[in-house]
Amino acid sequence: MSTLVVIGTGLIGASFALAAKRAQLVQTVIGLDVDESVLVEAKKLGVIDHMNEVTQLPDLVCVAVPTRAIADSVNDAQRKYGSNVPIFDTGSVKVPVIEAFESVPPNFVPCHPIAGSDRQGPAAADADLFQDRVVIMTPMENTDASAAAVVENAWSIIGARVIRQTPWEHDDDMATVSHLPHLVAFALVELLANSEVRLSDRIGDGFRDMTRIAGSDPTIWRHILIDNAGRVRKKLDELLHVLETLQNAAQNDPEELQRILTGISDYRKRLDG
Repeated sequence: MSTLVVIGTGLIGASFALAAKRAQLVQTVIGLDVDESVLVEAKKLGVIDHMNEVTQLPDLVCVAVPTRAIADSVNDAQRKYGSNVPIFDTGSVKVPVIEAFESVPPNFVPCHPIAGSDRQGPAAADADLFQDRVVIMTPMENTDASAAAVVENAWSIIGARVIRQTPWEHDDDMATVSHLPHLVAFALVELLANSEVRLSDRIGDGFRDMTRIAGSDPTIWRHILIDNAGRVRKKLDELLHVLETLQNAAQNDPEELQRILTGISDYRKRLDG
């Protein structure tokens, strides 16, 4: 490949650009962004080579913008570069993105890298961000097989492990392992913010670890939580049931509480195994 176009030069788009350049997947990266200051920063940091200057047909287009802007960005890229250039996104929800199209372009390959940071912008970009991380691809029935193969190969070259599932399965899974945890982290910090001032001197590592992700980009997470609200609501109801079970056991059945907590602790340890 010769040229990569990255639409959205924040953390994810910039990290993909750095990883692609380091792996020699591409020689040139052209950045596009609605925020000119972000583009200038990305250029200054060497994340991209050119700003807004697509003088030749790119080989690959990465769309790393908030979920509500993905469909328009993909349609615009297809109009500019044609239907033979593979285009992929990095959005954390898939069903709303797909439903935003009148017709999903065959050269568009929906993707979601399971990687990120509470830091933001091109200054936080990391060429190792996707190393040994899972990237979920959710191709549609009309997705061009050759475009999907190009995108899957690109992720593999920069060190990611690609799996495939349906958009609906993806959004259900992410509600549990990503979207609900972010919602809870935001809520815990809000609870602290509305509490007595003295509590700010009593924050330990446990609270900091649980709420680190509450420092994530508010605009991105506003879109994600709105877009997947129905599935997150369902998972929130399940979480509330678990919390009620734990609290009832704490008040009425210490032995049952011990059994439940032991099972949870053992399961959590196996996640790191």
